[in-house]
Amino acid sequence: MQARLVAGDTLDFLTTVSAYPPADGWTLKHRLIPRSVSGTVILMTGITSGTDYRTQVGPSTTAAWVVGIYGWTSWVEKAGADQVVDSGGMEPGDKGPVTILPDPRTVAAGYDGRSQAAKAVDDIRAARALYAASSNAGVAEYTIGSRHIRFESKTDAIVQLNSALNDLALEQRAFAMAKGLGDPFRIGIGLRRA
Repeated sequence: MQARLVAGDTLDFLTTVSAYPPADGWTLKHRLIPRSVSGTVILMTGITSGTDYRTQVGPSTTAAWVVGIYGWTSWVEKAGADQVVDSGGMEPGDKGPVTILPDPRTVAAGYDGRSQAAKAVDDIRAARALYAASSNAGVAEYTIGSRHIRFESKTDAIVQLNSALNDLALEQRAFAMAKGLGDPFRIGIGLRRA
């Protein structure tokens, strides 16, 4: 399953499931489960393509998909038998979720594609800059967009920023791993005898 899909694009991919080939009567199905309550479950069925399964969804269908993050599962089935063969975004350590992105051909002006974590970092940095520039040494409160931020002290501002940066780093790590780029936080150390 692809890590990122664009609403309005044609979806076309092959899946190989060696243990459950289509020649043995199996059918492959995929299910995307939205993490938000505003989304709708998306069900796709693969068709036989040689020894593989081909999943195709046209742009008029994907255009209606709700933008967001989805867990997913893939399974094979035939009369009297079902078997999960892959999944992502469902539990720690799996392949990661699928993100459905807005169609850049139709997105409205003013669209902000940053994640919640990225928005929080930017908002806290902006509020911290205002706080540092103000002569008020007491409690500072700021409203930036729809986000309200309150600092009790300069230390509190740093603590909030570090927490938001940590959330953003974890999000970026999950994204990199879902794209198959490996763990950007993993450091390899090799020892060599002199």
